[in-house]
Amino acid sequence: MQNIQSNENNLHKKAVTRIVLDMIETVRRMDKDSTFIILVLDDFTTKILSFYLTMSEVLNLGIFAVEPLKVKRKSYPNYSVIYFLNSVKDSCESVVKDFVDLSDPRYGNVHVYFASRVLDSQLLVLVNNNLAFRVKSIKELNVA
Repeated sequence: MQNIQSNENNLHKKAVTRIVLDMIETVRRMDKDSTFIILVLDDFTTKILSFYLTMSEVLNLGIFAVEPLKVKRKSYPNYSVIYFLNSVKDSCESVVKDFVDLSDPRYGNVHVYFASRVLDSQLLVLVNNNLAFRVKSIKELNVA
C-alpha cells in the first residue's frame, strides 16, 4: 500500500513539474520583456490544472489572469498568452478565432501547450496567416 501511495505522489509531483516548469516558467524565460502572462484553458484542461494546483498557486507563479477559452475575453495585445488545451479540433479553432482581426489581436506572443498528444490535423488548424507569426512555441505536456 505504501508503494502505491508513493507512486501516486511521484506522478502528482511530475505533473506539477510539467505544468509549472515546462509550461509557465519556460514561457516566462522566453518572453522576458512581457510583464504579464494570461493563461487560457478549455474545459478539459481547467479540470487538470485545478486537480494539480490551486488558483492562488497559479497566480503566485506570475500568471496575470486565468480565463476560459469558450467565453468572450478582453484583448491584451501587449501580453503573452499560454493556451493550455485538450488536443481537439474545437479548441484549436477557438484559438484561431482570437486572431481573425489583424487590427485587434487578442494577445501578443502565443504559446500553445497541449495536455496530451496532438494530431497533425489539429496542428494544421493553427496554421493561420494571422496566428502563425505570433506563435512562439507549441508543445505537448502529456499530463492527461
